[in-house]
Amino acid sequence: MPDPDNFTPREQRFIEALRQAALSNYPNPGRVGCPDQKTLEAVARRQVPMMDPVIDHVWQCSPCAQDVLRYRESLAKRHKSVIPAAIAAAVLLLVLAGVVFWQRSKPEQPAVVQNPPTPSATTLARVDLRPFAATRGNERGRGTEPAVRRDRLTLEVYLPPGSEEGRYELRIMNSDLQTVLGKTVEAALRDQVVTITTDADLRPLQPGRYTLALRPVGEDWSTYPITVE
Repeated sequence: MPDPDNFTPREQRFIEALRQAALSNYPNPGRVGCPDQKTLEAVARRQVPMMDPVIDHVWQCSPCAQDVLRYRESLAKRHKSVIPAAIAAAVLLLVLAGVVFWQRSKPEQPAVVQNPPTPSATTLARVDLRPFAATRGNERGRGTEPAVRRDRLTLEVYLPPGSEEGRYELRIMNSDLQTVLGKTVEAALRDQVVTITTDADLRPLQPGRYTLALRPVGEDWSTYPITVE
């Protein structure tokens, strides 16, 4: 088995993804789409390639993320090369995941907008997701990768066919799967297309590829590639 201290950059990003799953994604009490425990243990042992679709599921499912962290803690106890701080970090993540689960059981509070609109002028940017098939879990849609400018934008997002109107959560995540923009938005039917219109200040971002994640509030995430120029 690989040395647990010798993590590749991709594996470091996966560990961060587990933290995102434990802290941000809502529970999956029915364990819908979850792999079996043997597979999750193989993920913890680093026996599953980091590009395997099961990895995408784990970081989007709090119960699976917690299982992997528990396996990692158990493995750490059997390897002297793993420092105690790593074990403590895994335990802390599980505790934090429990806190998030408890908080979600309380009445929903208004979402905090990380990038509030300003009265300054904005640039209109359209992101057309209609060529993409709506994605759920670890599936991927197909379409031309949209691109937007590093600017203060009025962002119009055309959702794929079959999308519904209502409240959505919107995130832009960097290559380390860290959320760099997150807000709750409204989708409405306009000219026969379900459209999200919102302000987004992308000036602090570095040029490059990002992931646009969307979900109706309380449902699963759909993810799409996006380039910031």
